[in-house]
Amino acid sequence: MEEGTFYESLLIARSQRLACLFIIENNNHSLASTIIERRCMIAVEHFCQALQVPYVQLSGNDVFDYVDELQRCRSSVVRDATPVCVEADLMILNRHAGPTPGWPADPMKVDYGKGLILREDRYDPVFVLRQHLSPDVYESLSNEVLKRALERMTCPPIWRQ
Repeated sequence: MEEGTFYESLLIARSQRLACLFIIENNNHSLASTIIERRCMIAVEHFCQALQVPYVQLSGNDVFDYVDELQRCRSSVVRDATPVCVEADLMILNRHAGPTPGWPADPMKVDYGKGLILREDRYDPVFVLRQHLSPDVYESLSNEVLKRALERMTCPPIWRQ
């Protein structure tokens, strides 16, 4: 988004009436910091309005809520031979690559011993997923994920492929 590729891709897709769906996962992060720590906000909706590209905004970490809207967007793309831009506002709860020097805004520490759920609300994707699964299925999947995560943490780095 910061290098112009997004805008240029949207412009060419609109100009050539390309039937494509742009999906932006907006998790409020930019590289190793929150967006506000790195740059000013980008109003994607305004980019789309300027180019007359339909824009849809989704929010929350429940991807099951997205299915109907994404199917409508796909139908619009095919029917109208025009791009559609979908921005999904999500939340991540921890650094994906470990501690980042100079980034004090993410104080979370993950303890897998407490399970995979970090927050019991709609912002935690694992909590949301648990709502869609039976308790037995969730427990089984959770145990498998934790087992694999712990195996990766205990093996030498060269074997982590």
